[in-house]
Amino acid sequence: MKQLNQKPVIFLAFANDRVREGAYLRNLPEELRGIRNELDKAKNAGLCEIVERANATIDDILDVFQDKTYKNRIAVFHYGGHADSYKLLLEDFAGGPSSAYKKELACFFAMQKGLKLIFLNACSTIQHARELNNAGIPAVIGTLEKIEDNAALILATRFYNGLANGLPIERAWREAELEIEIKLGPSNTQALYQDGYAGDTDRFPWEILYKQGAEKVKEWNLPDAAHNPLFGLPAIPETYTLPEPPFLFLDRCTKKHAKIFFGRSYYIRALYDRVTDKNTAPIILLYGQSGVGKSSLLEAGLLPRLEKTHTCIYLRRIQEQGLSNTLIKSFCGGSRGAVFSKRAPLV
Repeated sequence: MKQLNQKPVIFLAFANDRVREGAYLRNLPEELRGIRNELDKAKNAGLCEIVERANATIDDILDVFQDKTYKNRIAVFHYGGHADSYKLLLEDFAGGPSSAYKKELACFFAMQKGLKLIFLNACSTIQHARELNNAGIPAVIGTLEKIEDNAALILATRFYNGLANGLPIERAWREAELEIEIKLGPSNTQALYQDGYAGDTDRFPWEILYKQGAEKVKEWNLPDAAHNPLFGLPAIPETYTLPEPPFLFLDRCTKKHAKIFFGRSYYIRALYDRVTDKNTAPIILLYGQSGVGKSSLLEAGLLPRLEKTHTCIYLRRIQEQGLSNTLIKSFCGGSRGAVFSKRAPLV
C-alpha cells in the first residue's frame, strides 16, 4: 500500500508591482531567495516541502491550496508584497496589482485543514491578522503600517532560519525580533517604517497574534510535524558502543545503552530545549510514577546529547538519606551531583 506523504508544506507566495511607477519592491526577490536558502536545510533533512510562487496571482494561491498533492498539508503560508488594511495586492497577468479581499481570503484560509501559521510580510496587514485569527487560523503575523523593505527581508529570513533549525514558532519569532533590535537598537523603531511615514513609529511594526484557545501553536515546530523530533540535537558520541546484551527487560537504561534507547524522542527534545534555553527556570522538575522510565530518559536519552556542550553530573537519590541530604552531600564535595554547567542552569 502506498504510504501517504505527511511532511508539512511551507507555501511561499510573492507578488510585486511591475506596472505602477515607484511601486516595485527591489528586495522582494531577495526575500524569496533568502527564505528558500534558510529552509533548504529542513527540506534536505526531510522535514518539509517548499512550494514557491513568484509574481503570484489569485489563481496561483487558490490552485496550490486545492492541488491534491498539497491539500491539507500546507502548515505555513508566507506572503510577501503589497497590501493595505482591506486587501492583499497580488498580480494580474500584466504584472499590475490585483486585489484579494481580506474577509473572503480569511474564509478561504479557514477551510484549509493543517494551517498553523500565516505570515503576511506586507504593509498594514494587522487587520488581516485579526480577521484570520477570528476565522480560526492559530497564528498570524501582520504589520501595523508601512514597513521598510530591507527590515522585512531581515526579519523574514531570520524567522525561517529558526524554523529550519527546529525552533518552535514562538522562539523563532522572538529571535527574529531580537536580530532587528540588535542591529538597529531596541528603541530605533522608526527605521522599521517606510521613509516618509508620518504616523506613530514608537512600536515594533510586526506583531504575531495567536487565536485565543490555540496558544499551543507557539510550540509547533518542523521536527515534530515531520515526526523527527531529534532533528538538530547533538548525536550520540562515537565513544558510546552497542551494549551486550541489547535486551534489558525491566531493567533501566543507563548511559551505555544510549545507542539502543528509543521511543522517547519527543520527551528528549522537550527536555533538551528546556535545559539549553538561556531563559529556562533554574530548576526543572521531571516527575512521574515509579517505573515509567524517568531515569532511562535522563541517563540514556538526554545526558549523552548534552555532554559536548555541558558538564553533566548525574545524581540518584540515596534512599536512606532522602533527597535534601543527598543534594547537600553532593554540593559539599561528595562524589555525586546534578549540575548542568556552561550555558545551562543548575538543576
